[in-house]
Amino acid sequence: MSSSNISPVTEDEIPARGQWGRKIEYFLSMVGFTVGLGNLWRFPYICLRNGGGPGLGFIIYPEALGQLPGQNIWSALFFVMLLIVGLDSQFGFVEVVIVACTDNFHWLRSRRVKFVIVVCFANFLCGMIMTTEGGIYIFQVIDWYIAAFIPAVFGIIECIVFGWIYGIDRFSRDVKLMLGRGIPIFFRICICFITPSILLAVLVYSITAYQPPTYGSYQYPDAAVGFGICVSVFPLISIIVCAFIVVLNMPGDTYKQKITAAFRPSSKWKPAIKEIQSDYYENGTVKQMRFFEKVKLNLIGEKNKLKE
Repeated sequence: MSSSNISPVTEDEIPARGQWGRKIEYFLSMVGFTVGLGNLWRFPYICLRNGGGPGLGFIIYPEALGQLPGQNIWSALFFVMLLIVGLDSQFGFVEVVIVACTDNFHWLRSRRVKFVIVVCFANFLCGMIMTTEGGIYIFQVIDWYIAAFIPAVFGIIECIVFGWIYGIDRFSRDVKLMLGRGIPIFFRICICFITPSILLAVLVYSITAYQPPTYGSYQYPDAAVGFGICVSVFPLISIIVCAFIVVLNMPGDTYKQKITAAFRPSSKWKPAIKEIQSDYYENGTVKQMRFFEKVKLNLIGEKNKLKE
């Protein structure tokens, strides 16, 4: 077709130029193009391909950060953040073990520094397995079972112990002795009702939606599944053993009396300051009450508080 046969376009035939409906649309569009829509579209595919677990922190996020301007800086900051989060978590985990051991075995208190070094070195040796070529498979199976069940179980137990067995009102008085104010009603409701209900729902869902562990296309054998189940049950053994020892040492002629006594807060648990010990428990005994009285006490507390 020759250029002479092409008719010129008049102004009436030119379509009207599009307009932004709102300023926020223009702003969001600019942000999207700045980051790069191509990288954003690729991100869900990477998530689907690598899944969660270790792939989220060591594959997906580094891949996304590698597409940003100044990717070296962002990647370095990201791994520094992971290191700091890991150290912060280890402080809490290791301190629990250290305090529990030193409280039960007093001879360790004079050797606390050496004991801390031994515990940390033992954890380091256990963690070295994860750095081997097949370590990611071991990590995946442990993370598959530990992270899904144990935190919910421990959280439910803690809420029951502090909220109902020891009593949230007693716990609130302990907090008031240390901080000068008790636990607000909102947190009382969370500890006694909301948090254990949510954790129970998460635990039930984790059990009903359970599937054998996988890593990419790799299917774990039955021996690895059995190992993971043993790992998930192992932290509960210490609770069962300690509970059995406590019940066995409780006063009572029958096991029912021993169990009932074990579920009662000890009247020996009181502040070290003698001036306020008499007000901590009335007449030095632990009051027994009905369920609804316990609910009312947990929500609003006692009218007669400790002396200021």
